[in-house]
Amino acid sequence: MKINGRLVKCDRCGKETFCKTIGDKEIDGGFTRWSKFEEPEGWSHEHDIGDLCPSCTQEYQTLKDEFARNVEKFKGPRKI
Repeated sequence: MKINGRLVKCDRCGKETFCKTIGDKEIDGGFTRWSKFEEPEGWSHEHDIGDLCPSCTQEYQTLKDEFARNVEKFKGPRKI
């Protein structure tokens, strides 16, 4: 049996998931075509990092939240 799709691999830890093809799209009378895939649940794509699995996505979000809190502490009270 064959199933068309794409294999998504976490660019941080290497975990993999398979996303099935759910259809095709086309424009300009069919000269330009591409496949649509299932969205991997909980996965994200981060600029300059790549694809992240759910656990790495959560860890990265925690890191960004912590950084945002520390930036606010670093700024201190506003002086006018």
